[in-house]
Amino acid sequence: MLRASVSRLEGIMSTSPKLRMFVAIALSVLLLPEVIAAQIPGLGREHTALTRLRPADVHLANQTIMVQVNPVDARAAGMTERLKKLVTNRMIGVNKNLREVSKAPYYLVDCSITRYEYNERTEKKKLLLVKDQGTFKIITASLEASYNVVRTSGNVTLFGGNIPAVYKREFQEGVDSAPVKAEVEDLLIGSVVGSILVKLTNTEEKLDVRLMGQSGLSRFARLAEASQWAEYIESIQALPEHKVDKDSKSSFEGDRHHNLSVAYEARFYETMWKDYQRAEQYFELADSAIRKARQYDPREGEYIKAQVRLAQGKKYFDTIKERFPKDSEIRKPEGADLPQPPPPQGAMTNKDVIDMVTNGVSERLIIDQISEATIKQFDVSSKGIIQLTTAGVSDKIIDVIKSAMRKQAPAQQRKPGRP
Repeated sequence: MLRASVSRLEGIMSTSPKLRMFVAIALSVLLLPEVIAAQIPGLGREHTALTRLRPADVHLANQTIMVQVNPVDARAAGMTERLKKLVTNRMIGVNKNLREVSKAPYYLVDCSITRYEYNERTEKKKLLLVKDQGTFKIITASLEASYNVVRTSGNVTLFGGNIPAVYKREFQEGVDSAPVKAEVEDLLIGSVVGSILVKLTNTEEKLDVRLMGQSGLSRFARLAEASQWAEYIESIQALPEHKVDKDSKSSFEGDRHHNLSVAYEARFYETMWKDYQRAEQYFELADSAIRKARQYDPREGEYIKAQVRLAQGKKYFDTIKERFPKDSEIRKPEGADLPQPPPPQGAMTNKDVIDMVTNGVSERLIIDQISEATIKQFDVSSKGIIQLTTAGVSDKIIDVIKSAMRKQAPAQQRKPGRP
């Protein structure tokens, strides 16, 4: 379709010098900001993509399901089986623990197609940029469905809703290829199914996030775009601090902390399904950074959007922890949240590791030093991990520290006099 339209436009332009000039000027005006942004570092608006997995509104765990579809509108009778099959297959495809049954399910997904309309018509229309008229086929279709998710034990309706789906397109005869009726129906069904599955299955969300700042910050945007978050955080933190103005504001420091919050937010989403402790730490770092950014400029819209987005992510995380409790989260050792005792003389601590990182000692040498230390007294509480992460200590080193403390714990718990 696009190729045919371009070819037709080229044919028109070849016969009209004025039109060629008009198109060239229009393209120059449209592309000028992008050209300037590409030539002047820091002027463009860099963005990065974050991904997070949104938990389903209803958790269907290790249970049987049955989907039934009723055609309230008789015109939709031929679509019921397709809708049923697609909902069932997509649910089981996403959640391998679900099992379809033909009777006595634990969950019943009860759908009704309440309205279906399909219409085709042809119409003469004036073509853009030329005096000729063209014949267009106009297809309009709509599908409305209602659904309820019922727990059959006790006949409890968990939730439900109404879903409208609309299709309207124009196709020029001889240029565009119009879909057949069955293809349009499949598009409508797919739209309805997608709206239902958002409620019933974990859904991946793609977030387009803006990175703030001028050349001092934007030159590191490629690290963020490549999801090299550890390097990005280290680079942003290494920049010299800018002074605030008389009103205690600094656009640079605000943008720096906003971008740090985005990086920690990305790590939060990466870990919130698999490592609750690490995810908590990244959330606290992200939340602290964005709050600091708003202290520098409380009215900046991007800072506010970042705080709202992060708060929504925290709600998802709380839901995940509630549905999938981990043993390590349930049975915390006694005194885990109490202040750490003073380290014995000669013990290796968080401060030793931070000093080595600050002075440029390689990751391999730091890990060797940790392994060879006779006495280890690392703080692996939430505050201790945040201290290490903020200082630029890599995830690999932190994992080695946590592993060393876990190995050391049994020896510390032996009672005196017992072999």
